[in-house]
Amino acid sequence: MKPRTLGISSKAQRALLQALRAAGAAMVPLLVSTQALAAYTYEVFDVPGASSTYAFGLNEFGDVSGYYDSAAGGGQGAGFSRIGGAYADVLVPGGFGVSVGDIDSAGNQVGSYVAGSQQKGFQLKQNGTLGLAGPPGGQLV
Repeated sequence: MKPRTLGISSKAQRALLQALRAAGAAMVPLLVSTQALAAYTYEVFDVPGASSTYAFGLNEFGDVSGYYDSAAGGGQGAGFSRIGGAYADVLVPGGFGVSVGDIDSAGNQVGSYVAGSQQKGFQLKQNGTLGLAGPPGGQLV
């Protein structure tokens, strides 16, 4: 989908963004603007097969990371990244509730997952190396 530019008032922009969010669309701002600039560039997208998509990370190349709920998975979802327009699930062996919080310009990703009752963190490097972290005995609260 081609990004769109809005040339409308701030009040109308807020109303449009609220309606899109209410419809479950992930909003990814691609241009941060000052109040003096009335036009914003944005993109609406969904992970293919997802019932909901949540974008958390965005780098300067437009690569996105986040979490999605699977339409076919009974509410189960996974972390995802969209690099160069291609989607990929981000899974942690033995973990669930994977969410990718950020992605840097090299494609390295960081996020969280749950193992047992513990919330843990991970780093997925661009070369595919997965590093896991978590405080000893860290319980999910």
